[in-house]
Amino acid sequence: MKITYFGYFQDGIPIPDKDILESLKLEHEVYPFDIRNFDDKDLVEIIEKANRSDMFLFHASMGNHDDLTFSMILNRISVMLDSIKCKKVLWFFDKVIGDRIKIITTLLDKVDYLFVNDDTWLRRFESDKIFPLHLGCSDKFEKGKFDPELECDIAFIGSLYGERLKMYEELKNRFGERFKLFDDQYGKNFYNLCKSAKVIVAPQFPFDDFFWSDRIYKVLSGGGVLVHPRTYGLEEEGFKEGYHYFTYYGEPELFTTISMLLKDNLIRKGLSKMGQEFVMDNFKYSDRIKEIIKKFENPSI
Repeated sequence: MKITYFGYFQDGIPIPDKDILESLKLEHEVYPFDIRNFDDKDLVEIIEKANRSDMFLFHASMGNHDDLTFSMILNRISVMLDSIKCKKVLWFFDKVIGDRIKIITTLLDKVDYLFVNDDTWLRRFESDKIFPLHLGCSDKFEKGKFDPELECDIAFIGSLYGERLKMYEELKNRFGERFKLFDDQYGKNFYNLCKSAKVIVAPQFPFDDFFWSDRIYKVLSGGGVLVHPRTYGLEEEGFKEGYHYFTYYGEPELFTTISMLLKDNLIRKGLSKMGQEFVMDNFKYSDRIKEIIKKFENPSI
């Protein structure tokens, strides 16, 4: 299948486009276009290439912009879609809130299928062309190495904003120098961190029962020991508490779980091995892409 993929491919941007691109290349002929170079010349080339493809895949994650810039970018994407005649698939990675609702409502009629990571939103919205599809991990097995510069008892991976600020302060107050924040580890360094931190904590905000980021797939695929907010949807995916990861709801339970894991090296080794095997066997991006292709080829399923 020929696929035109429109996304972010720059190093250091914390979204999964590069991993998805590499997975697409395993079985398909792929034409990638970087959304950062979205000028008139590239627009013409994107449309021409898409119209020689079987599928145009994009995610419409636009970052933070003022209202005018946001509207201009969204309008440009809308105009581009009007000129593309192949099947158009929007895979929306983000939580569907605020301006992101406008992205969905503006583009829904212009695409053939919409796959959303925010299954919580989808369960409140009925459409015959919107389907749940969570993120995943790289098909490439990344074997991290212990790095003394990344060594710590407890690592928090991600940026600080909103409710995360309060969580960060409470973890810092509780564990002191044993706790470190990492918001800029990508590529090989990310997987080295998974091997260098005894426990990795995923923030509670903005996750809920049916929305979560790719953090769980990436950390477990890297052999990390993860403590993740309790979400019912992960249980539906087959994740098992105490086998693949540990969960928490609220700071008291989080502190107790972390303390238990820090004391038991055997449990951490078991979680690392079983979590890694489970994710790599079931949630690689090639597995997610097959779900898209299956719906693409069999709309009634």
